[in-house]
Amino acid sequence: MKSASLSGIVRAIGSEARPMPRQRKAYSYIRFSSQRQEEGDSVRRQTEAAERYAAANGLDLDRTLSLRDLGVSAYTGRNIREGAALRDFLNAVERGRVPKGSVLLVESLDRLSRQTARKALRTLEEIIESGVDVVTLNDGKRYTAESLDGMDLFIAMVSMMRAHEESAMKSSRVKASWAARRKRYGSE
Repeated sequence: MKSASLSGIVRAIGSEARPMPRQRKAYSYIRFSSQRQEEGDSVRRQTEAAERYAAANGLDLDRTLSLRDLGVSAYTGRNIREGAALRDFLNAVERGRVPKGSVLLVESLDRLSRQTARKALRTLEEIIESGVDVVTLNDGKRYTAESLDGMDLFIAMVSMMRAHEESAMKSSRVKASWAARRKRYGSE
C-alpha cells in the first residue's frame, strides 16, 4: 500500500518537473475594404471565428499585436505596404517577435490580397516562407510550405483569381456609375 502511494507521489513530482509543451501561437488578421463595412458585422464575425478556431485547435491566440486593416484595400495592395497591419506582422516575424511555427488566421484568402493572382500568391508565399502557416477560417484550410507544393497551390490560385475578378468587376461598376452621374449632372 505504501509503495503504491509512494509511486503516485514520484509520478506527480516527475510530471511537475517536466516543462509543459508550448502552445503554438496564433494571430488573427482582420481586414475589410471600406469604412461602410465598419458599421456592419465584419470585425465581430472575423474575431469570433478566430477565437473559435484557436480554442478548437489548441492554439494560443496572441492578442498583443493588433492585426487590423480596417477600411484598407487589398485590391490595391495597401494592406501589404509599410504602415499596414499585414506588413507590420511580417516585419514582426522577421524580427523574431512572432515565433516561426505560428499560425495566421484569416477569414479567407481574399483578406490577404485581392490583387492579381500572381501578386496575391506572392503575398501568401511571403507569409508561409517566413515560417508562418495560414489558416482560412471560412473552410478551415491550412496552407503550409508543404501543402503549397501540392493541390493547395491550385486551390489558392483559383480563390485568388475569383477574389481579384470580383473586385475588378465592382471597381468597374463604381467607375461607370460615377461617369454616368458626372454626365447626367454635367449636361443639365
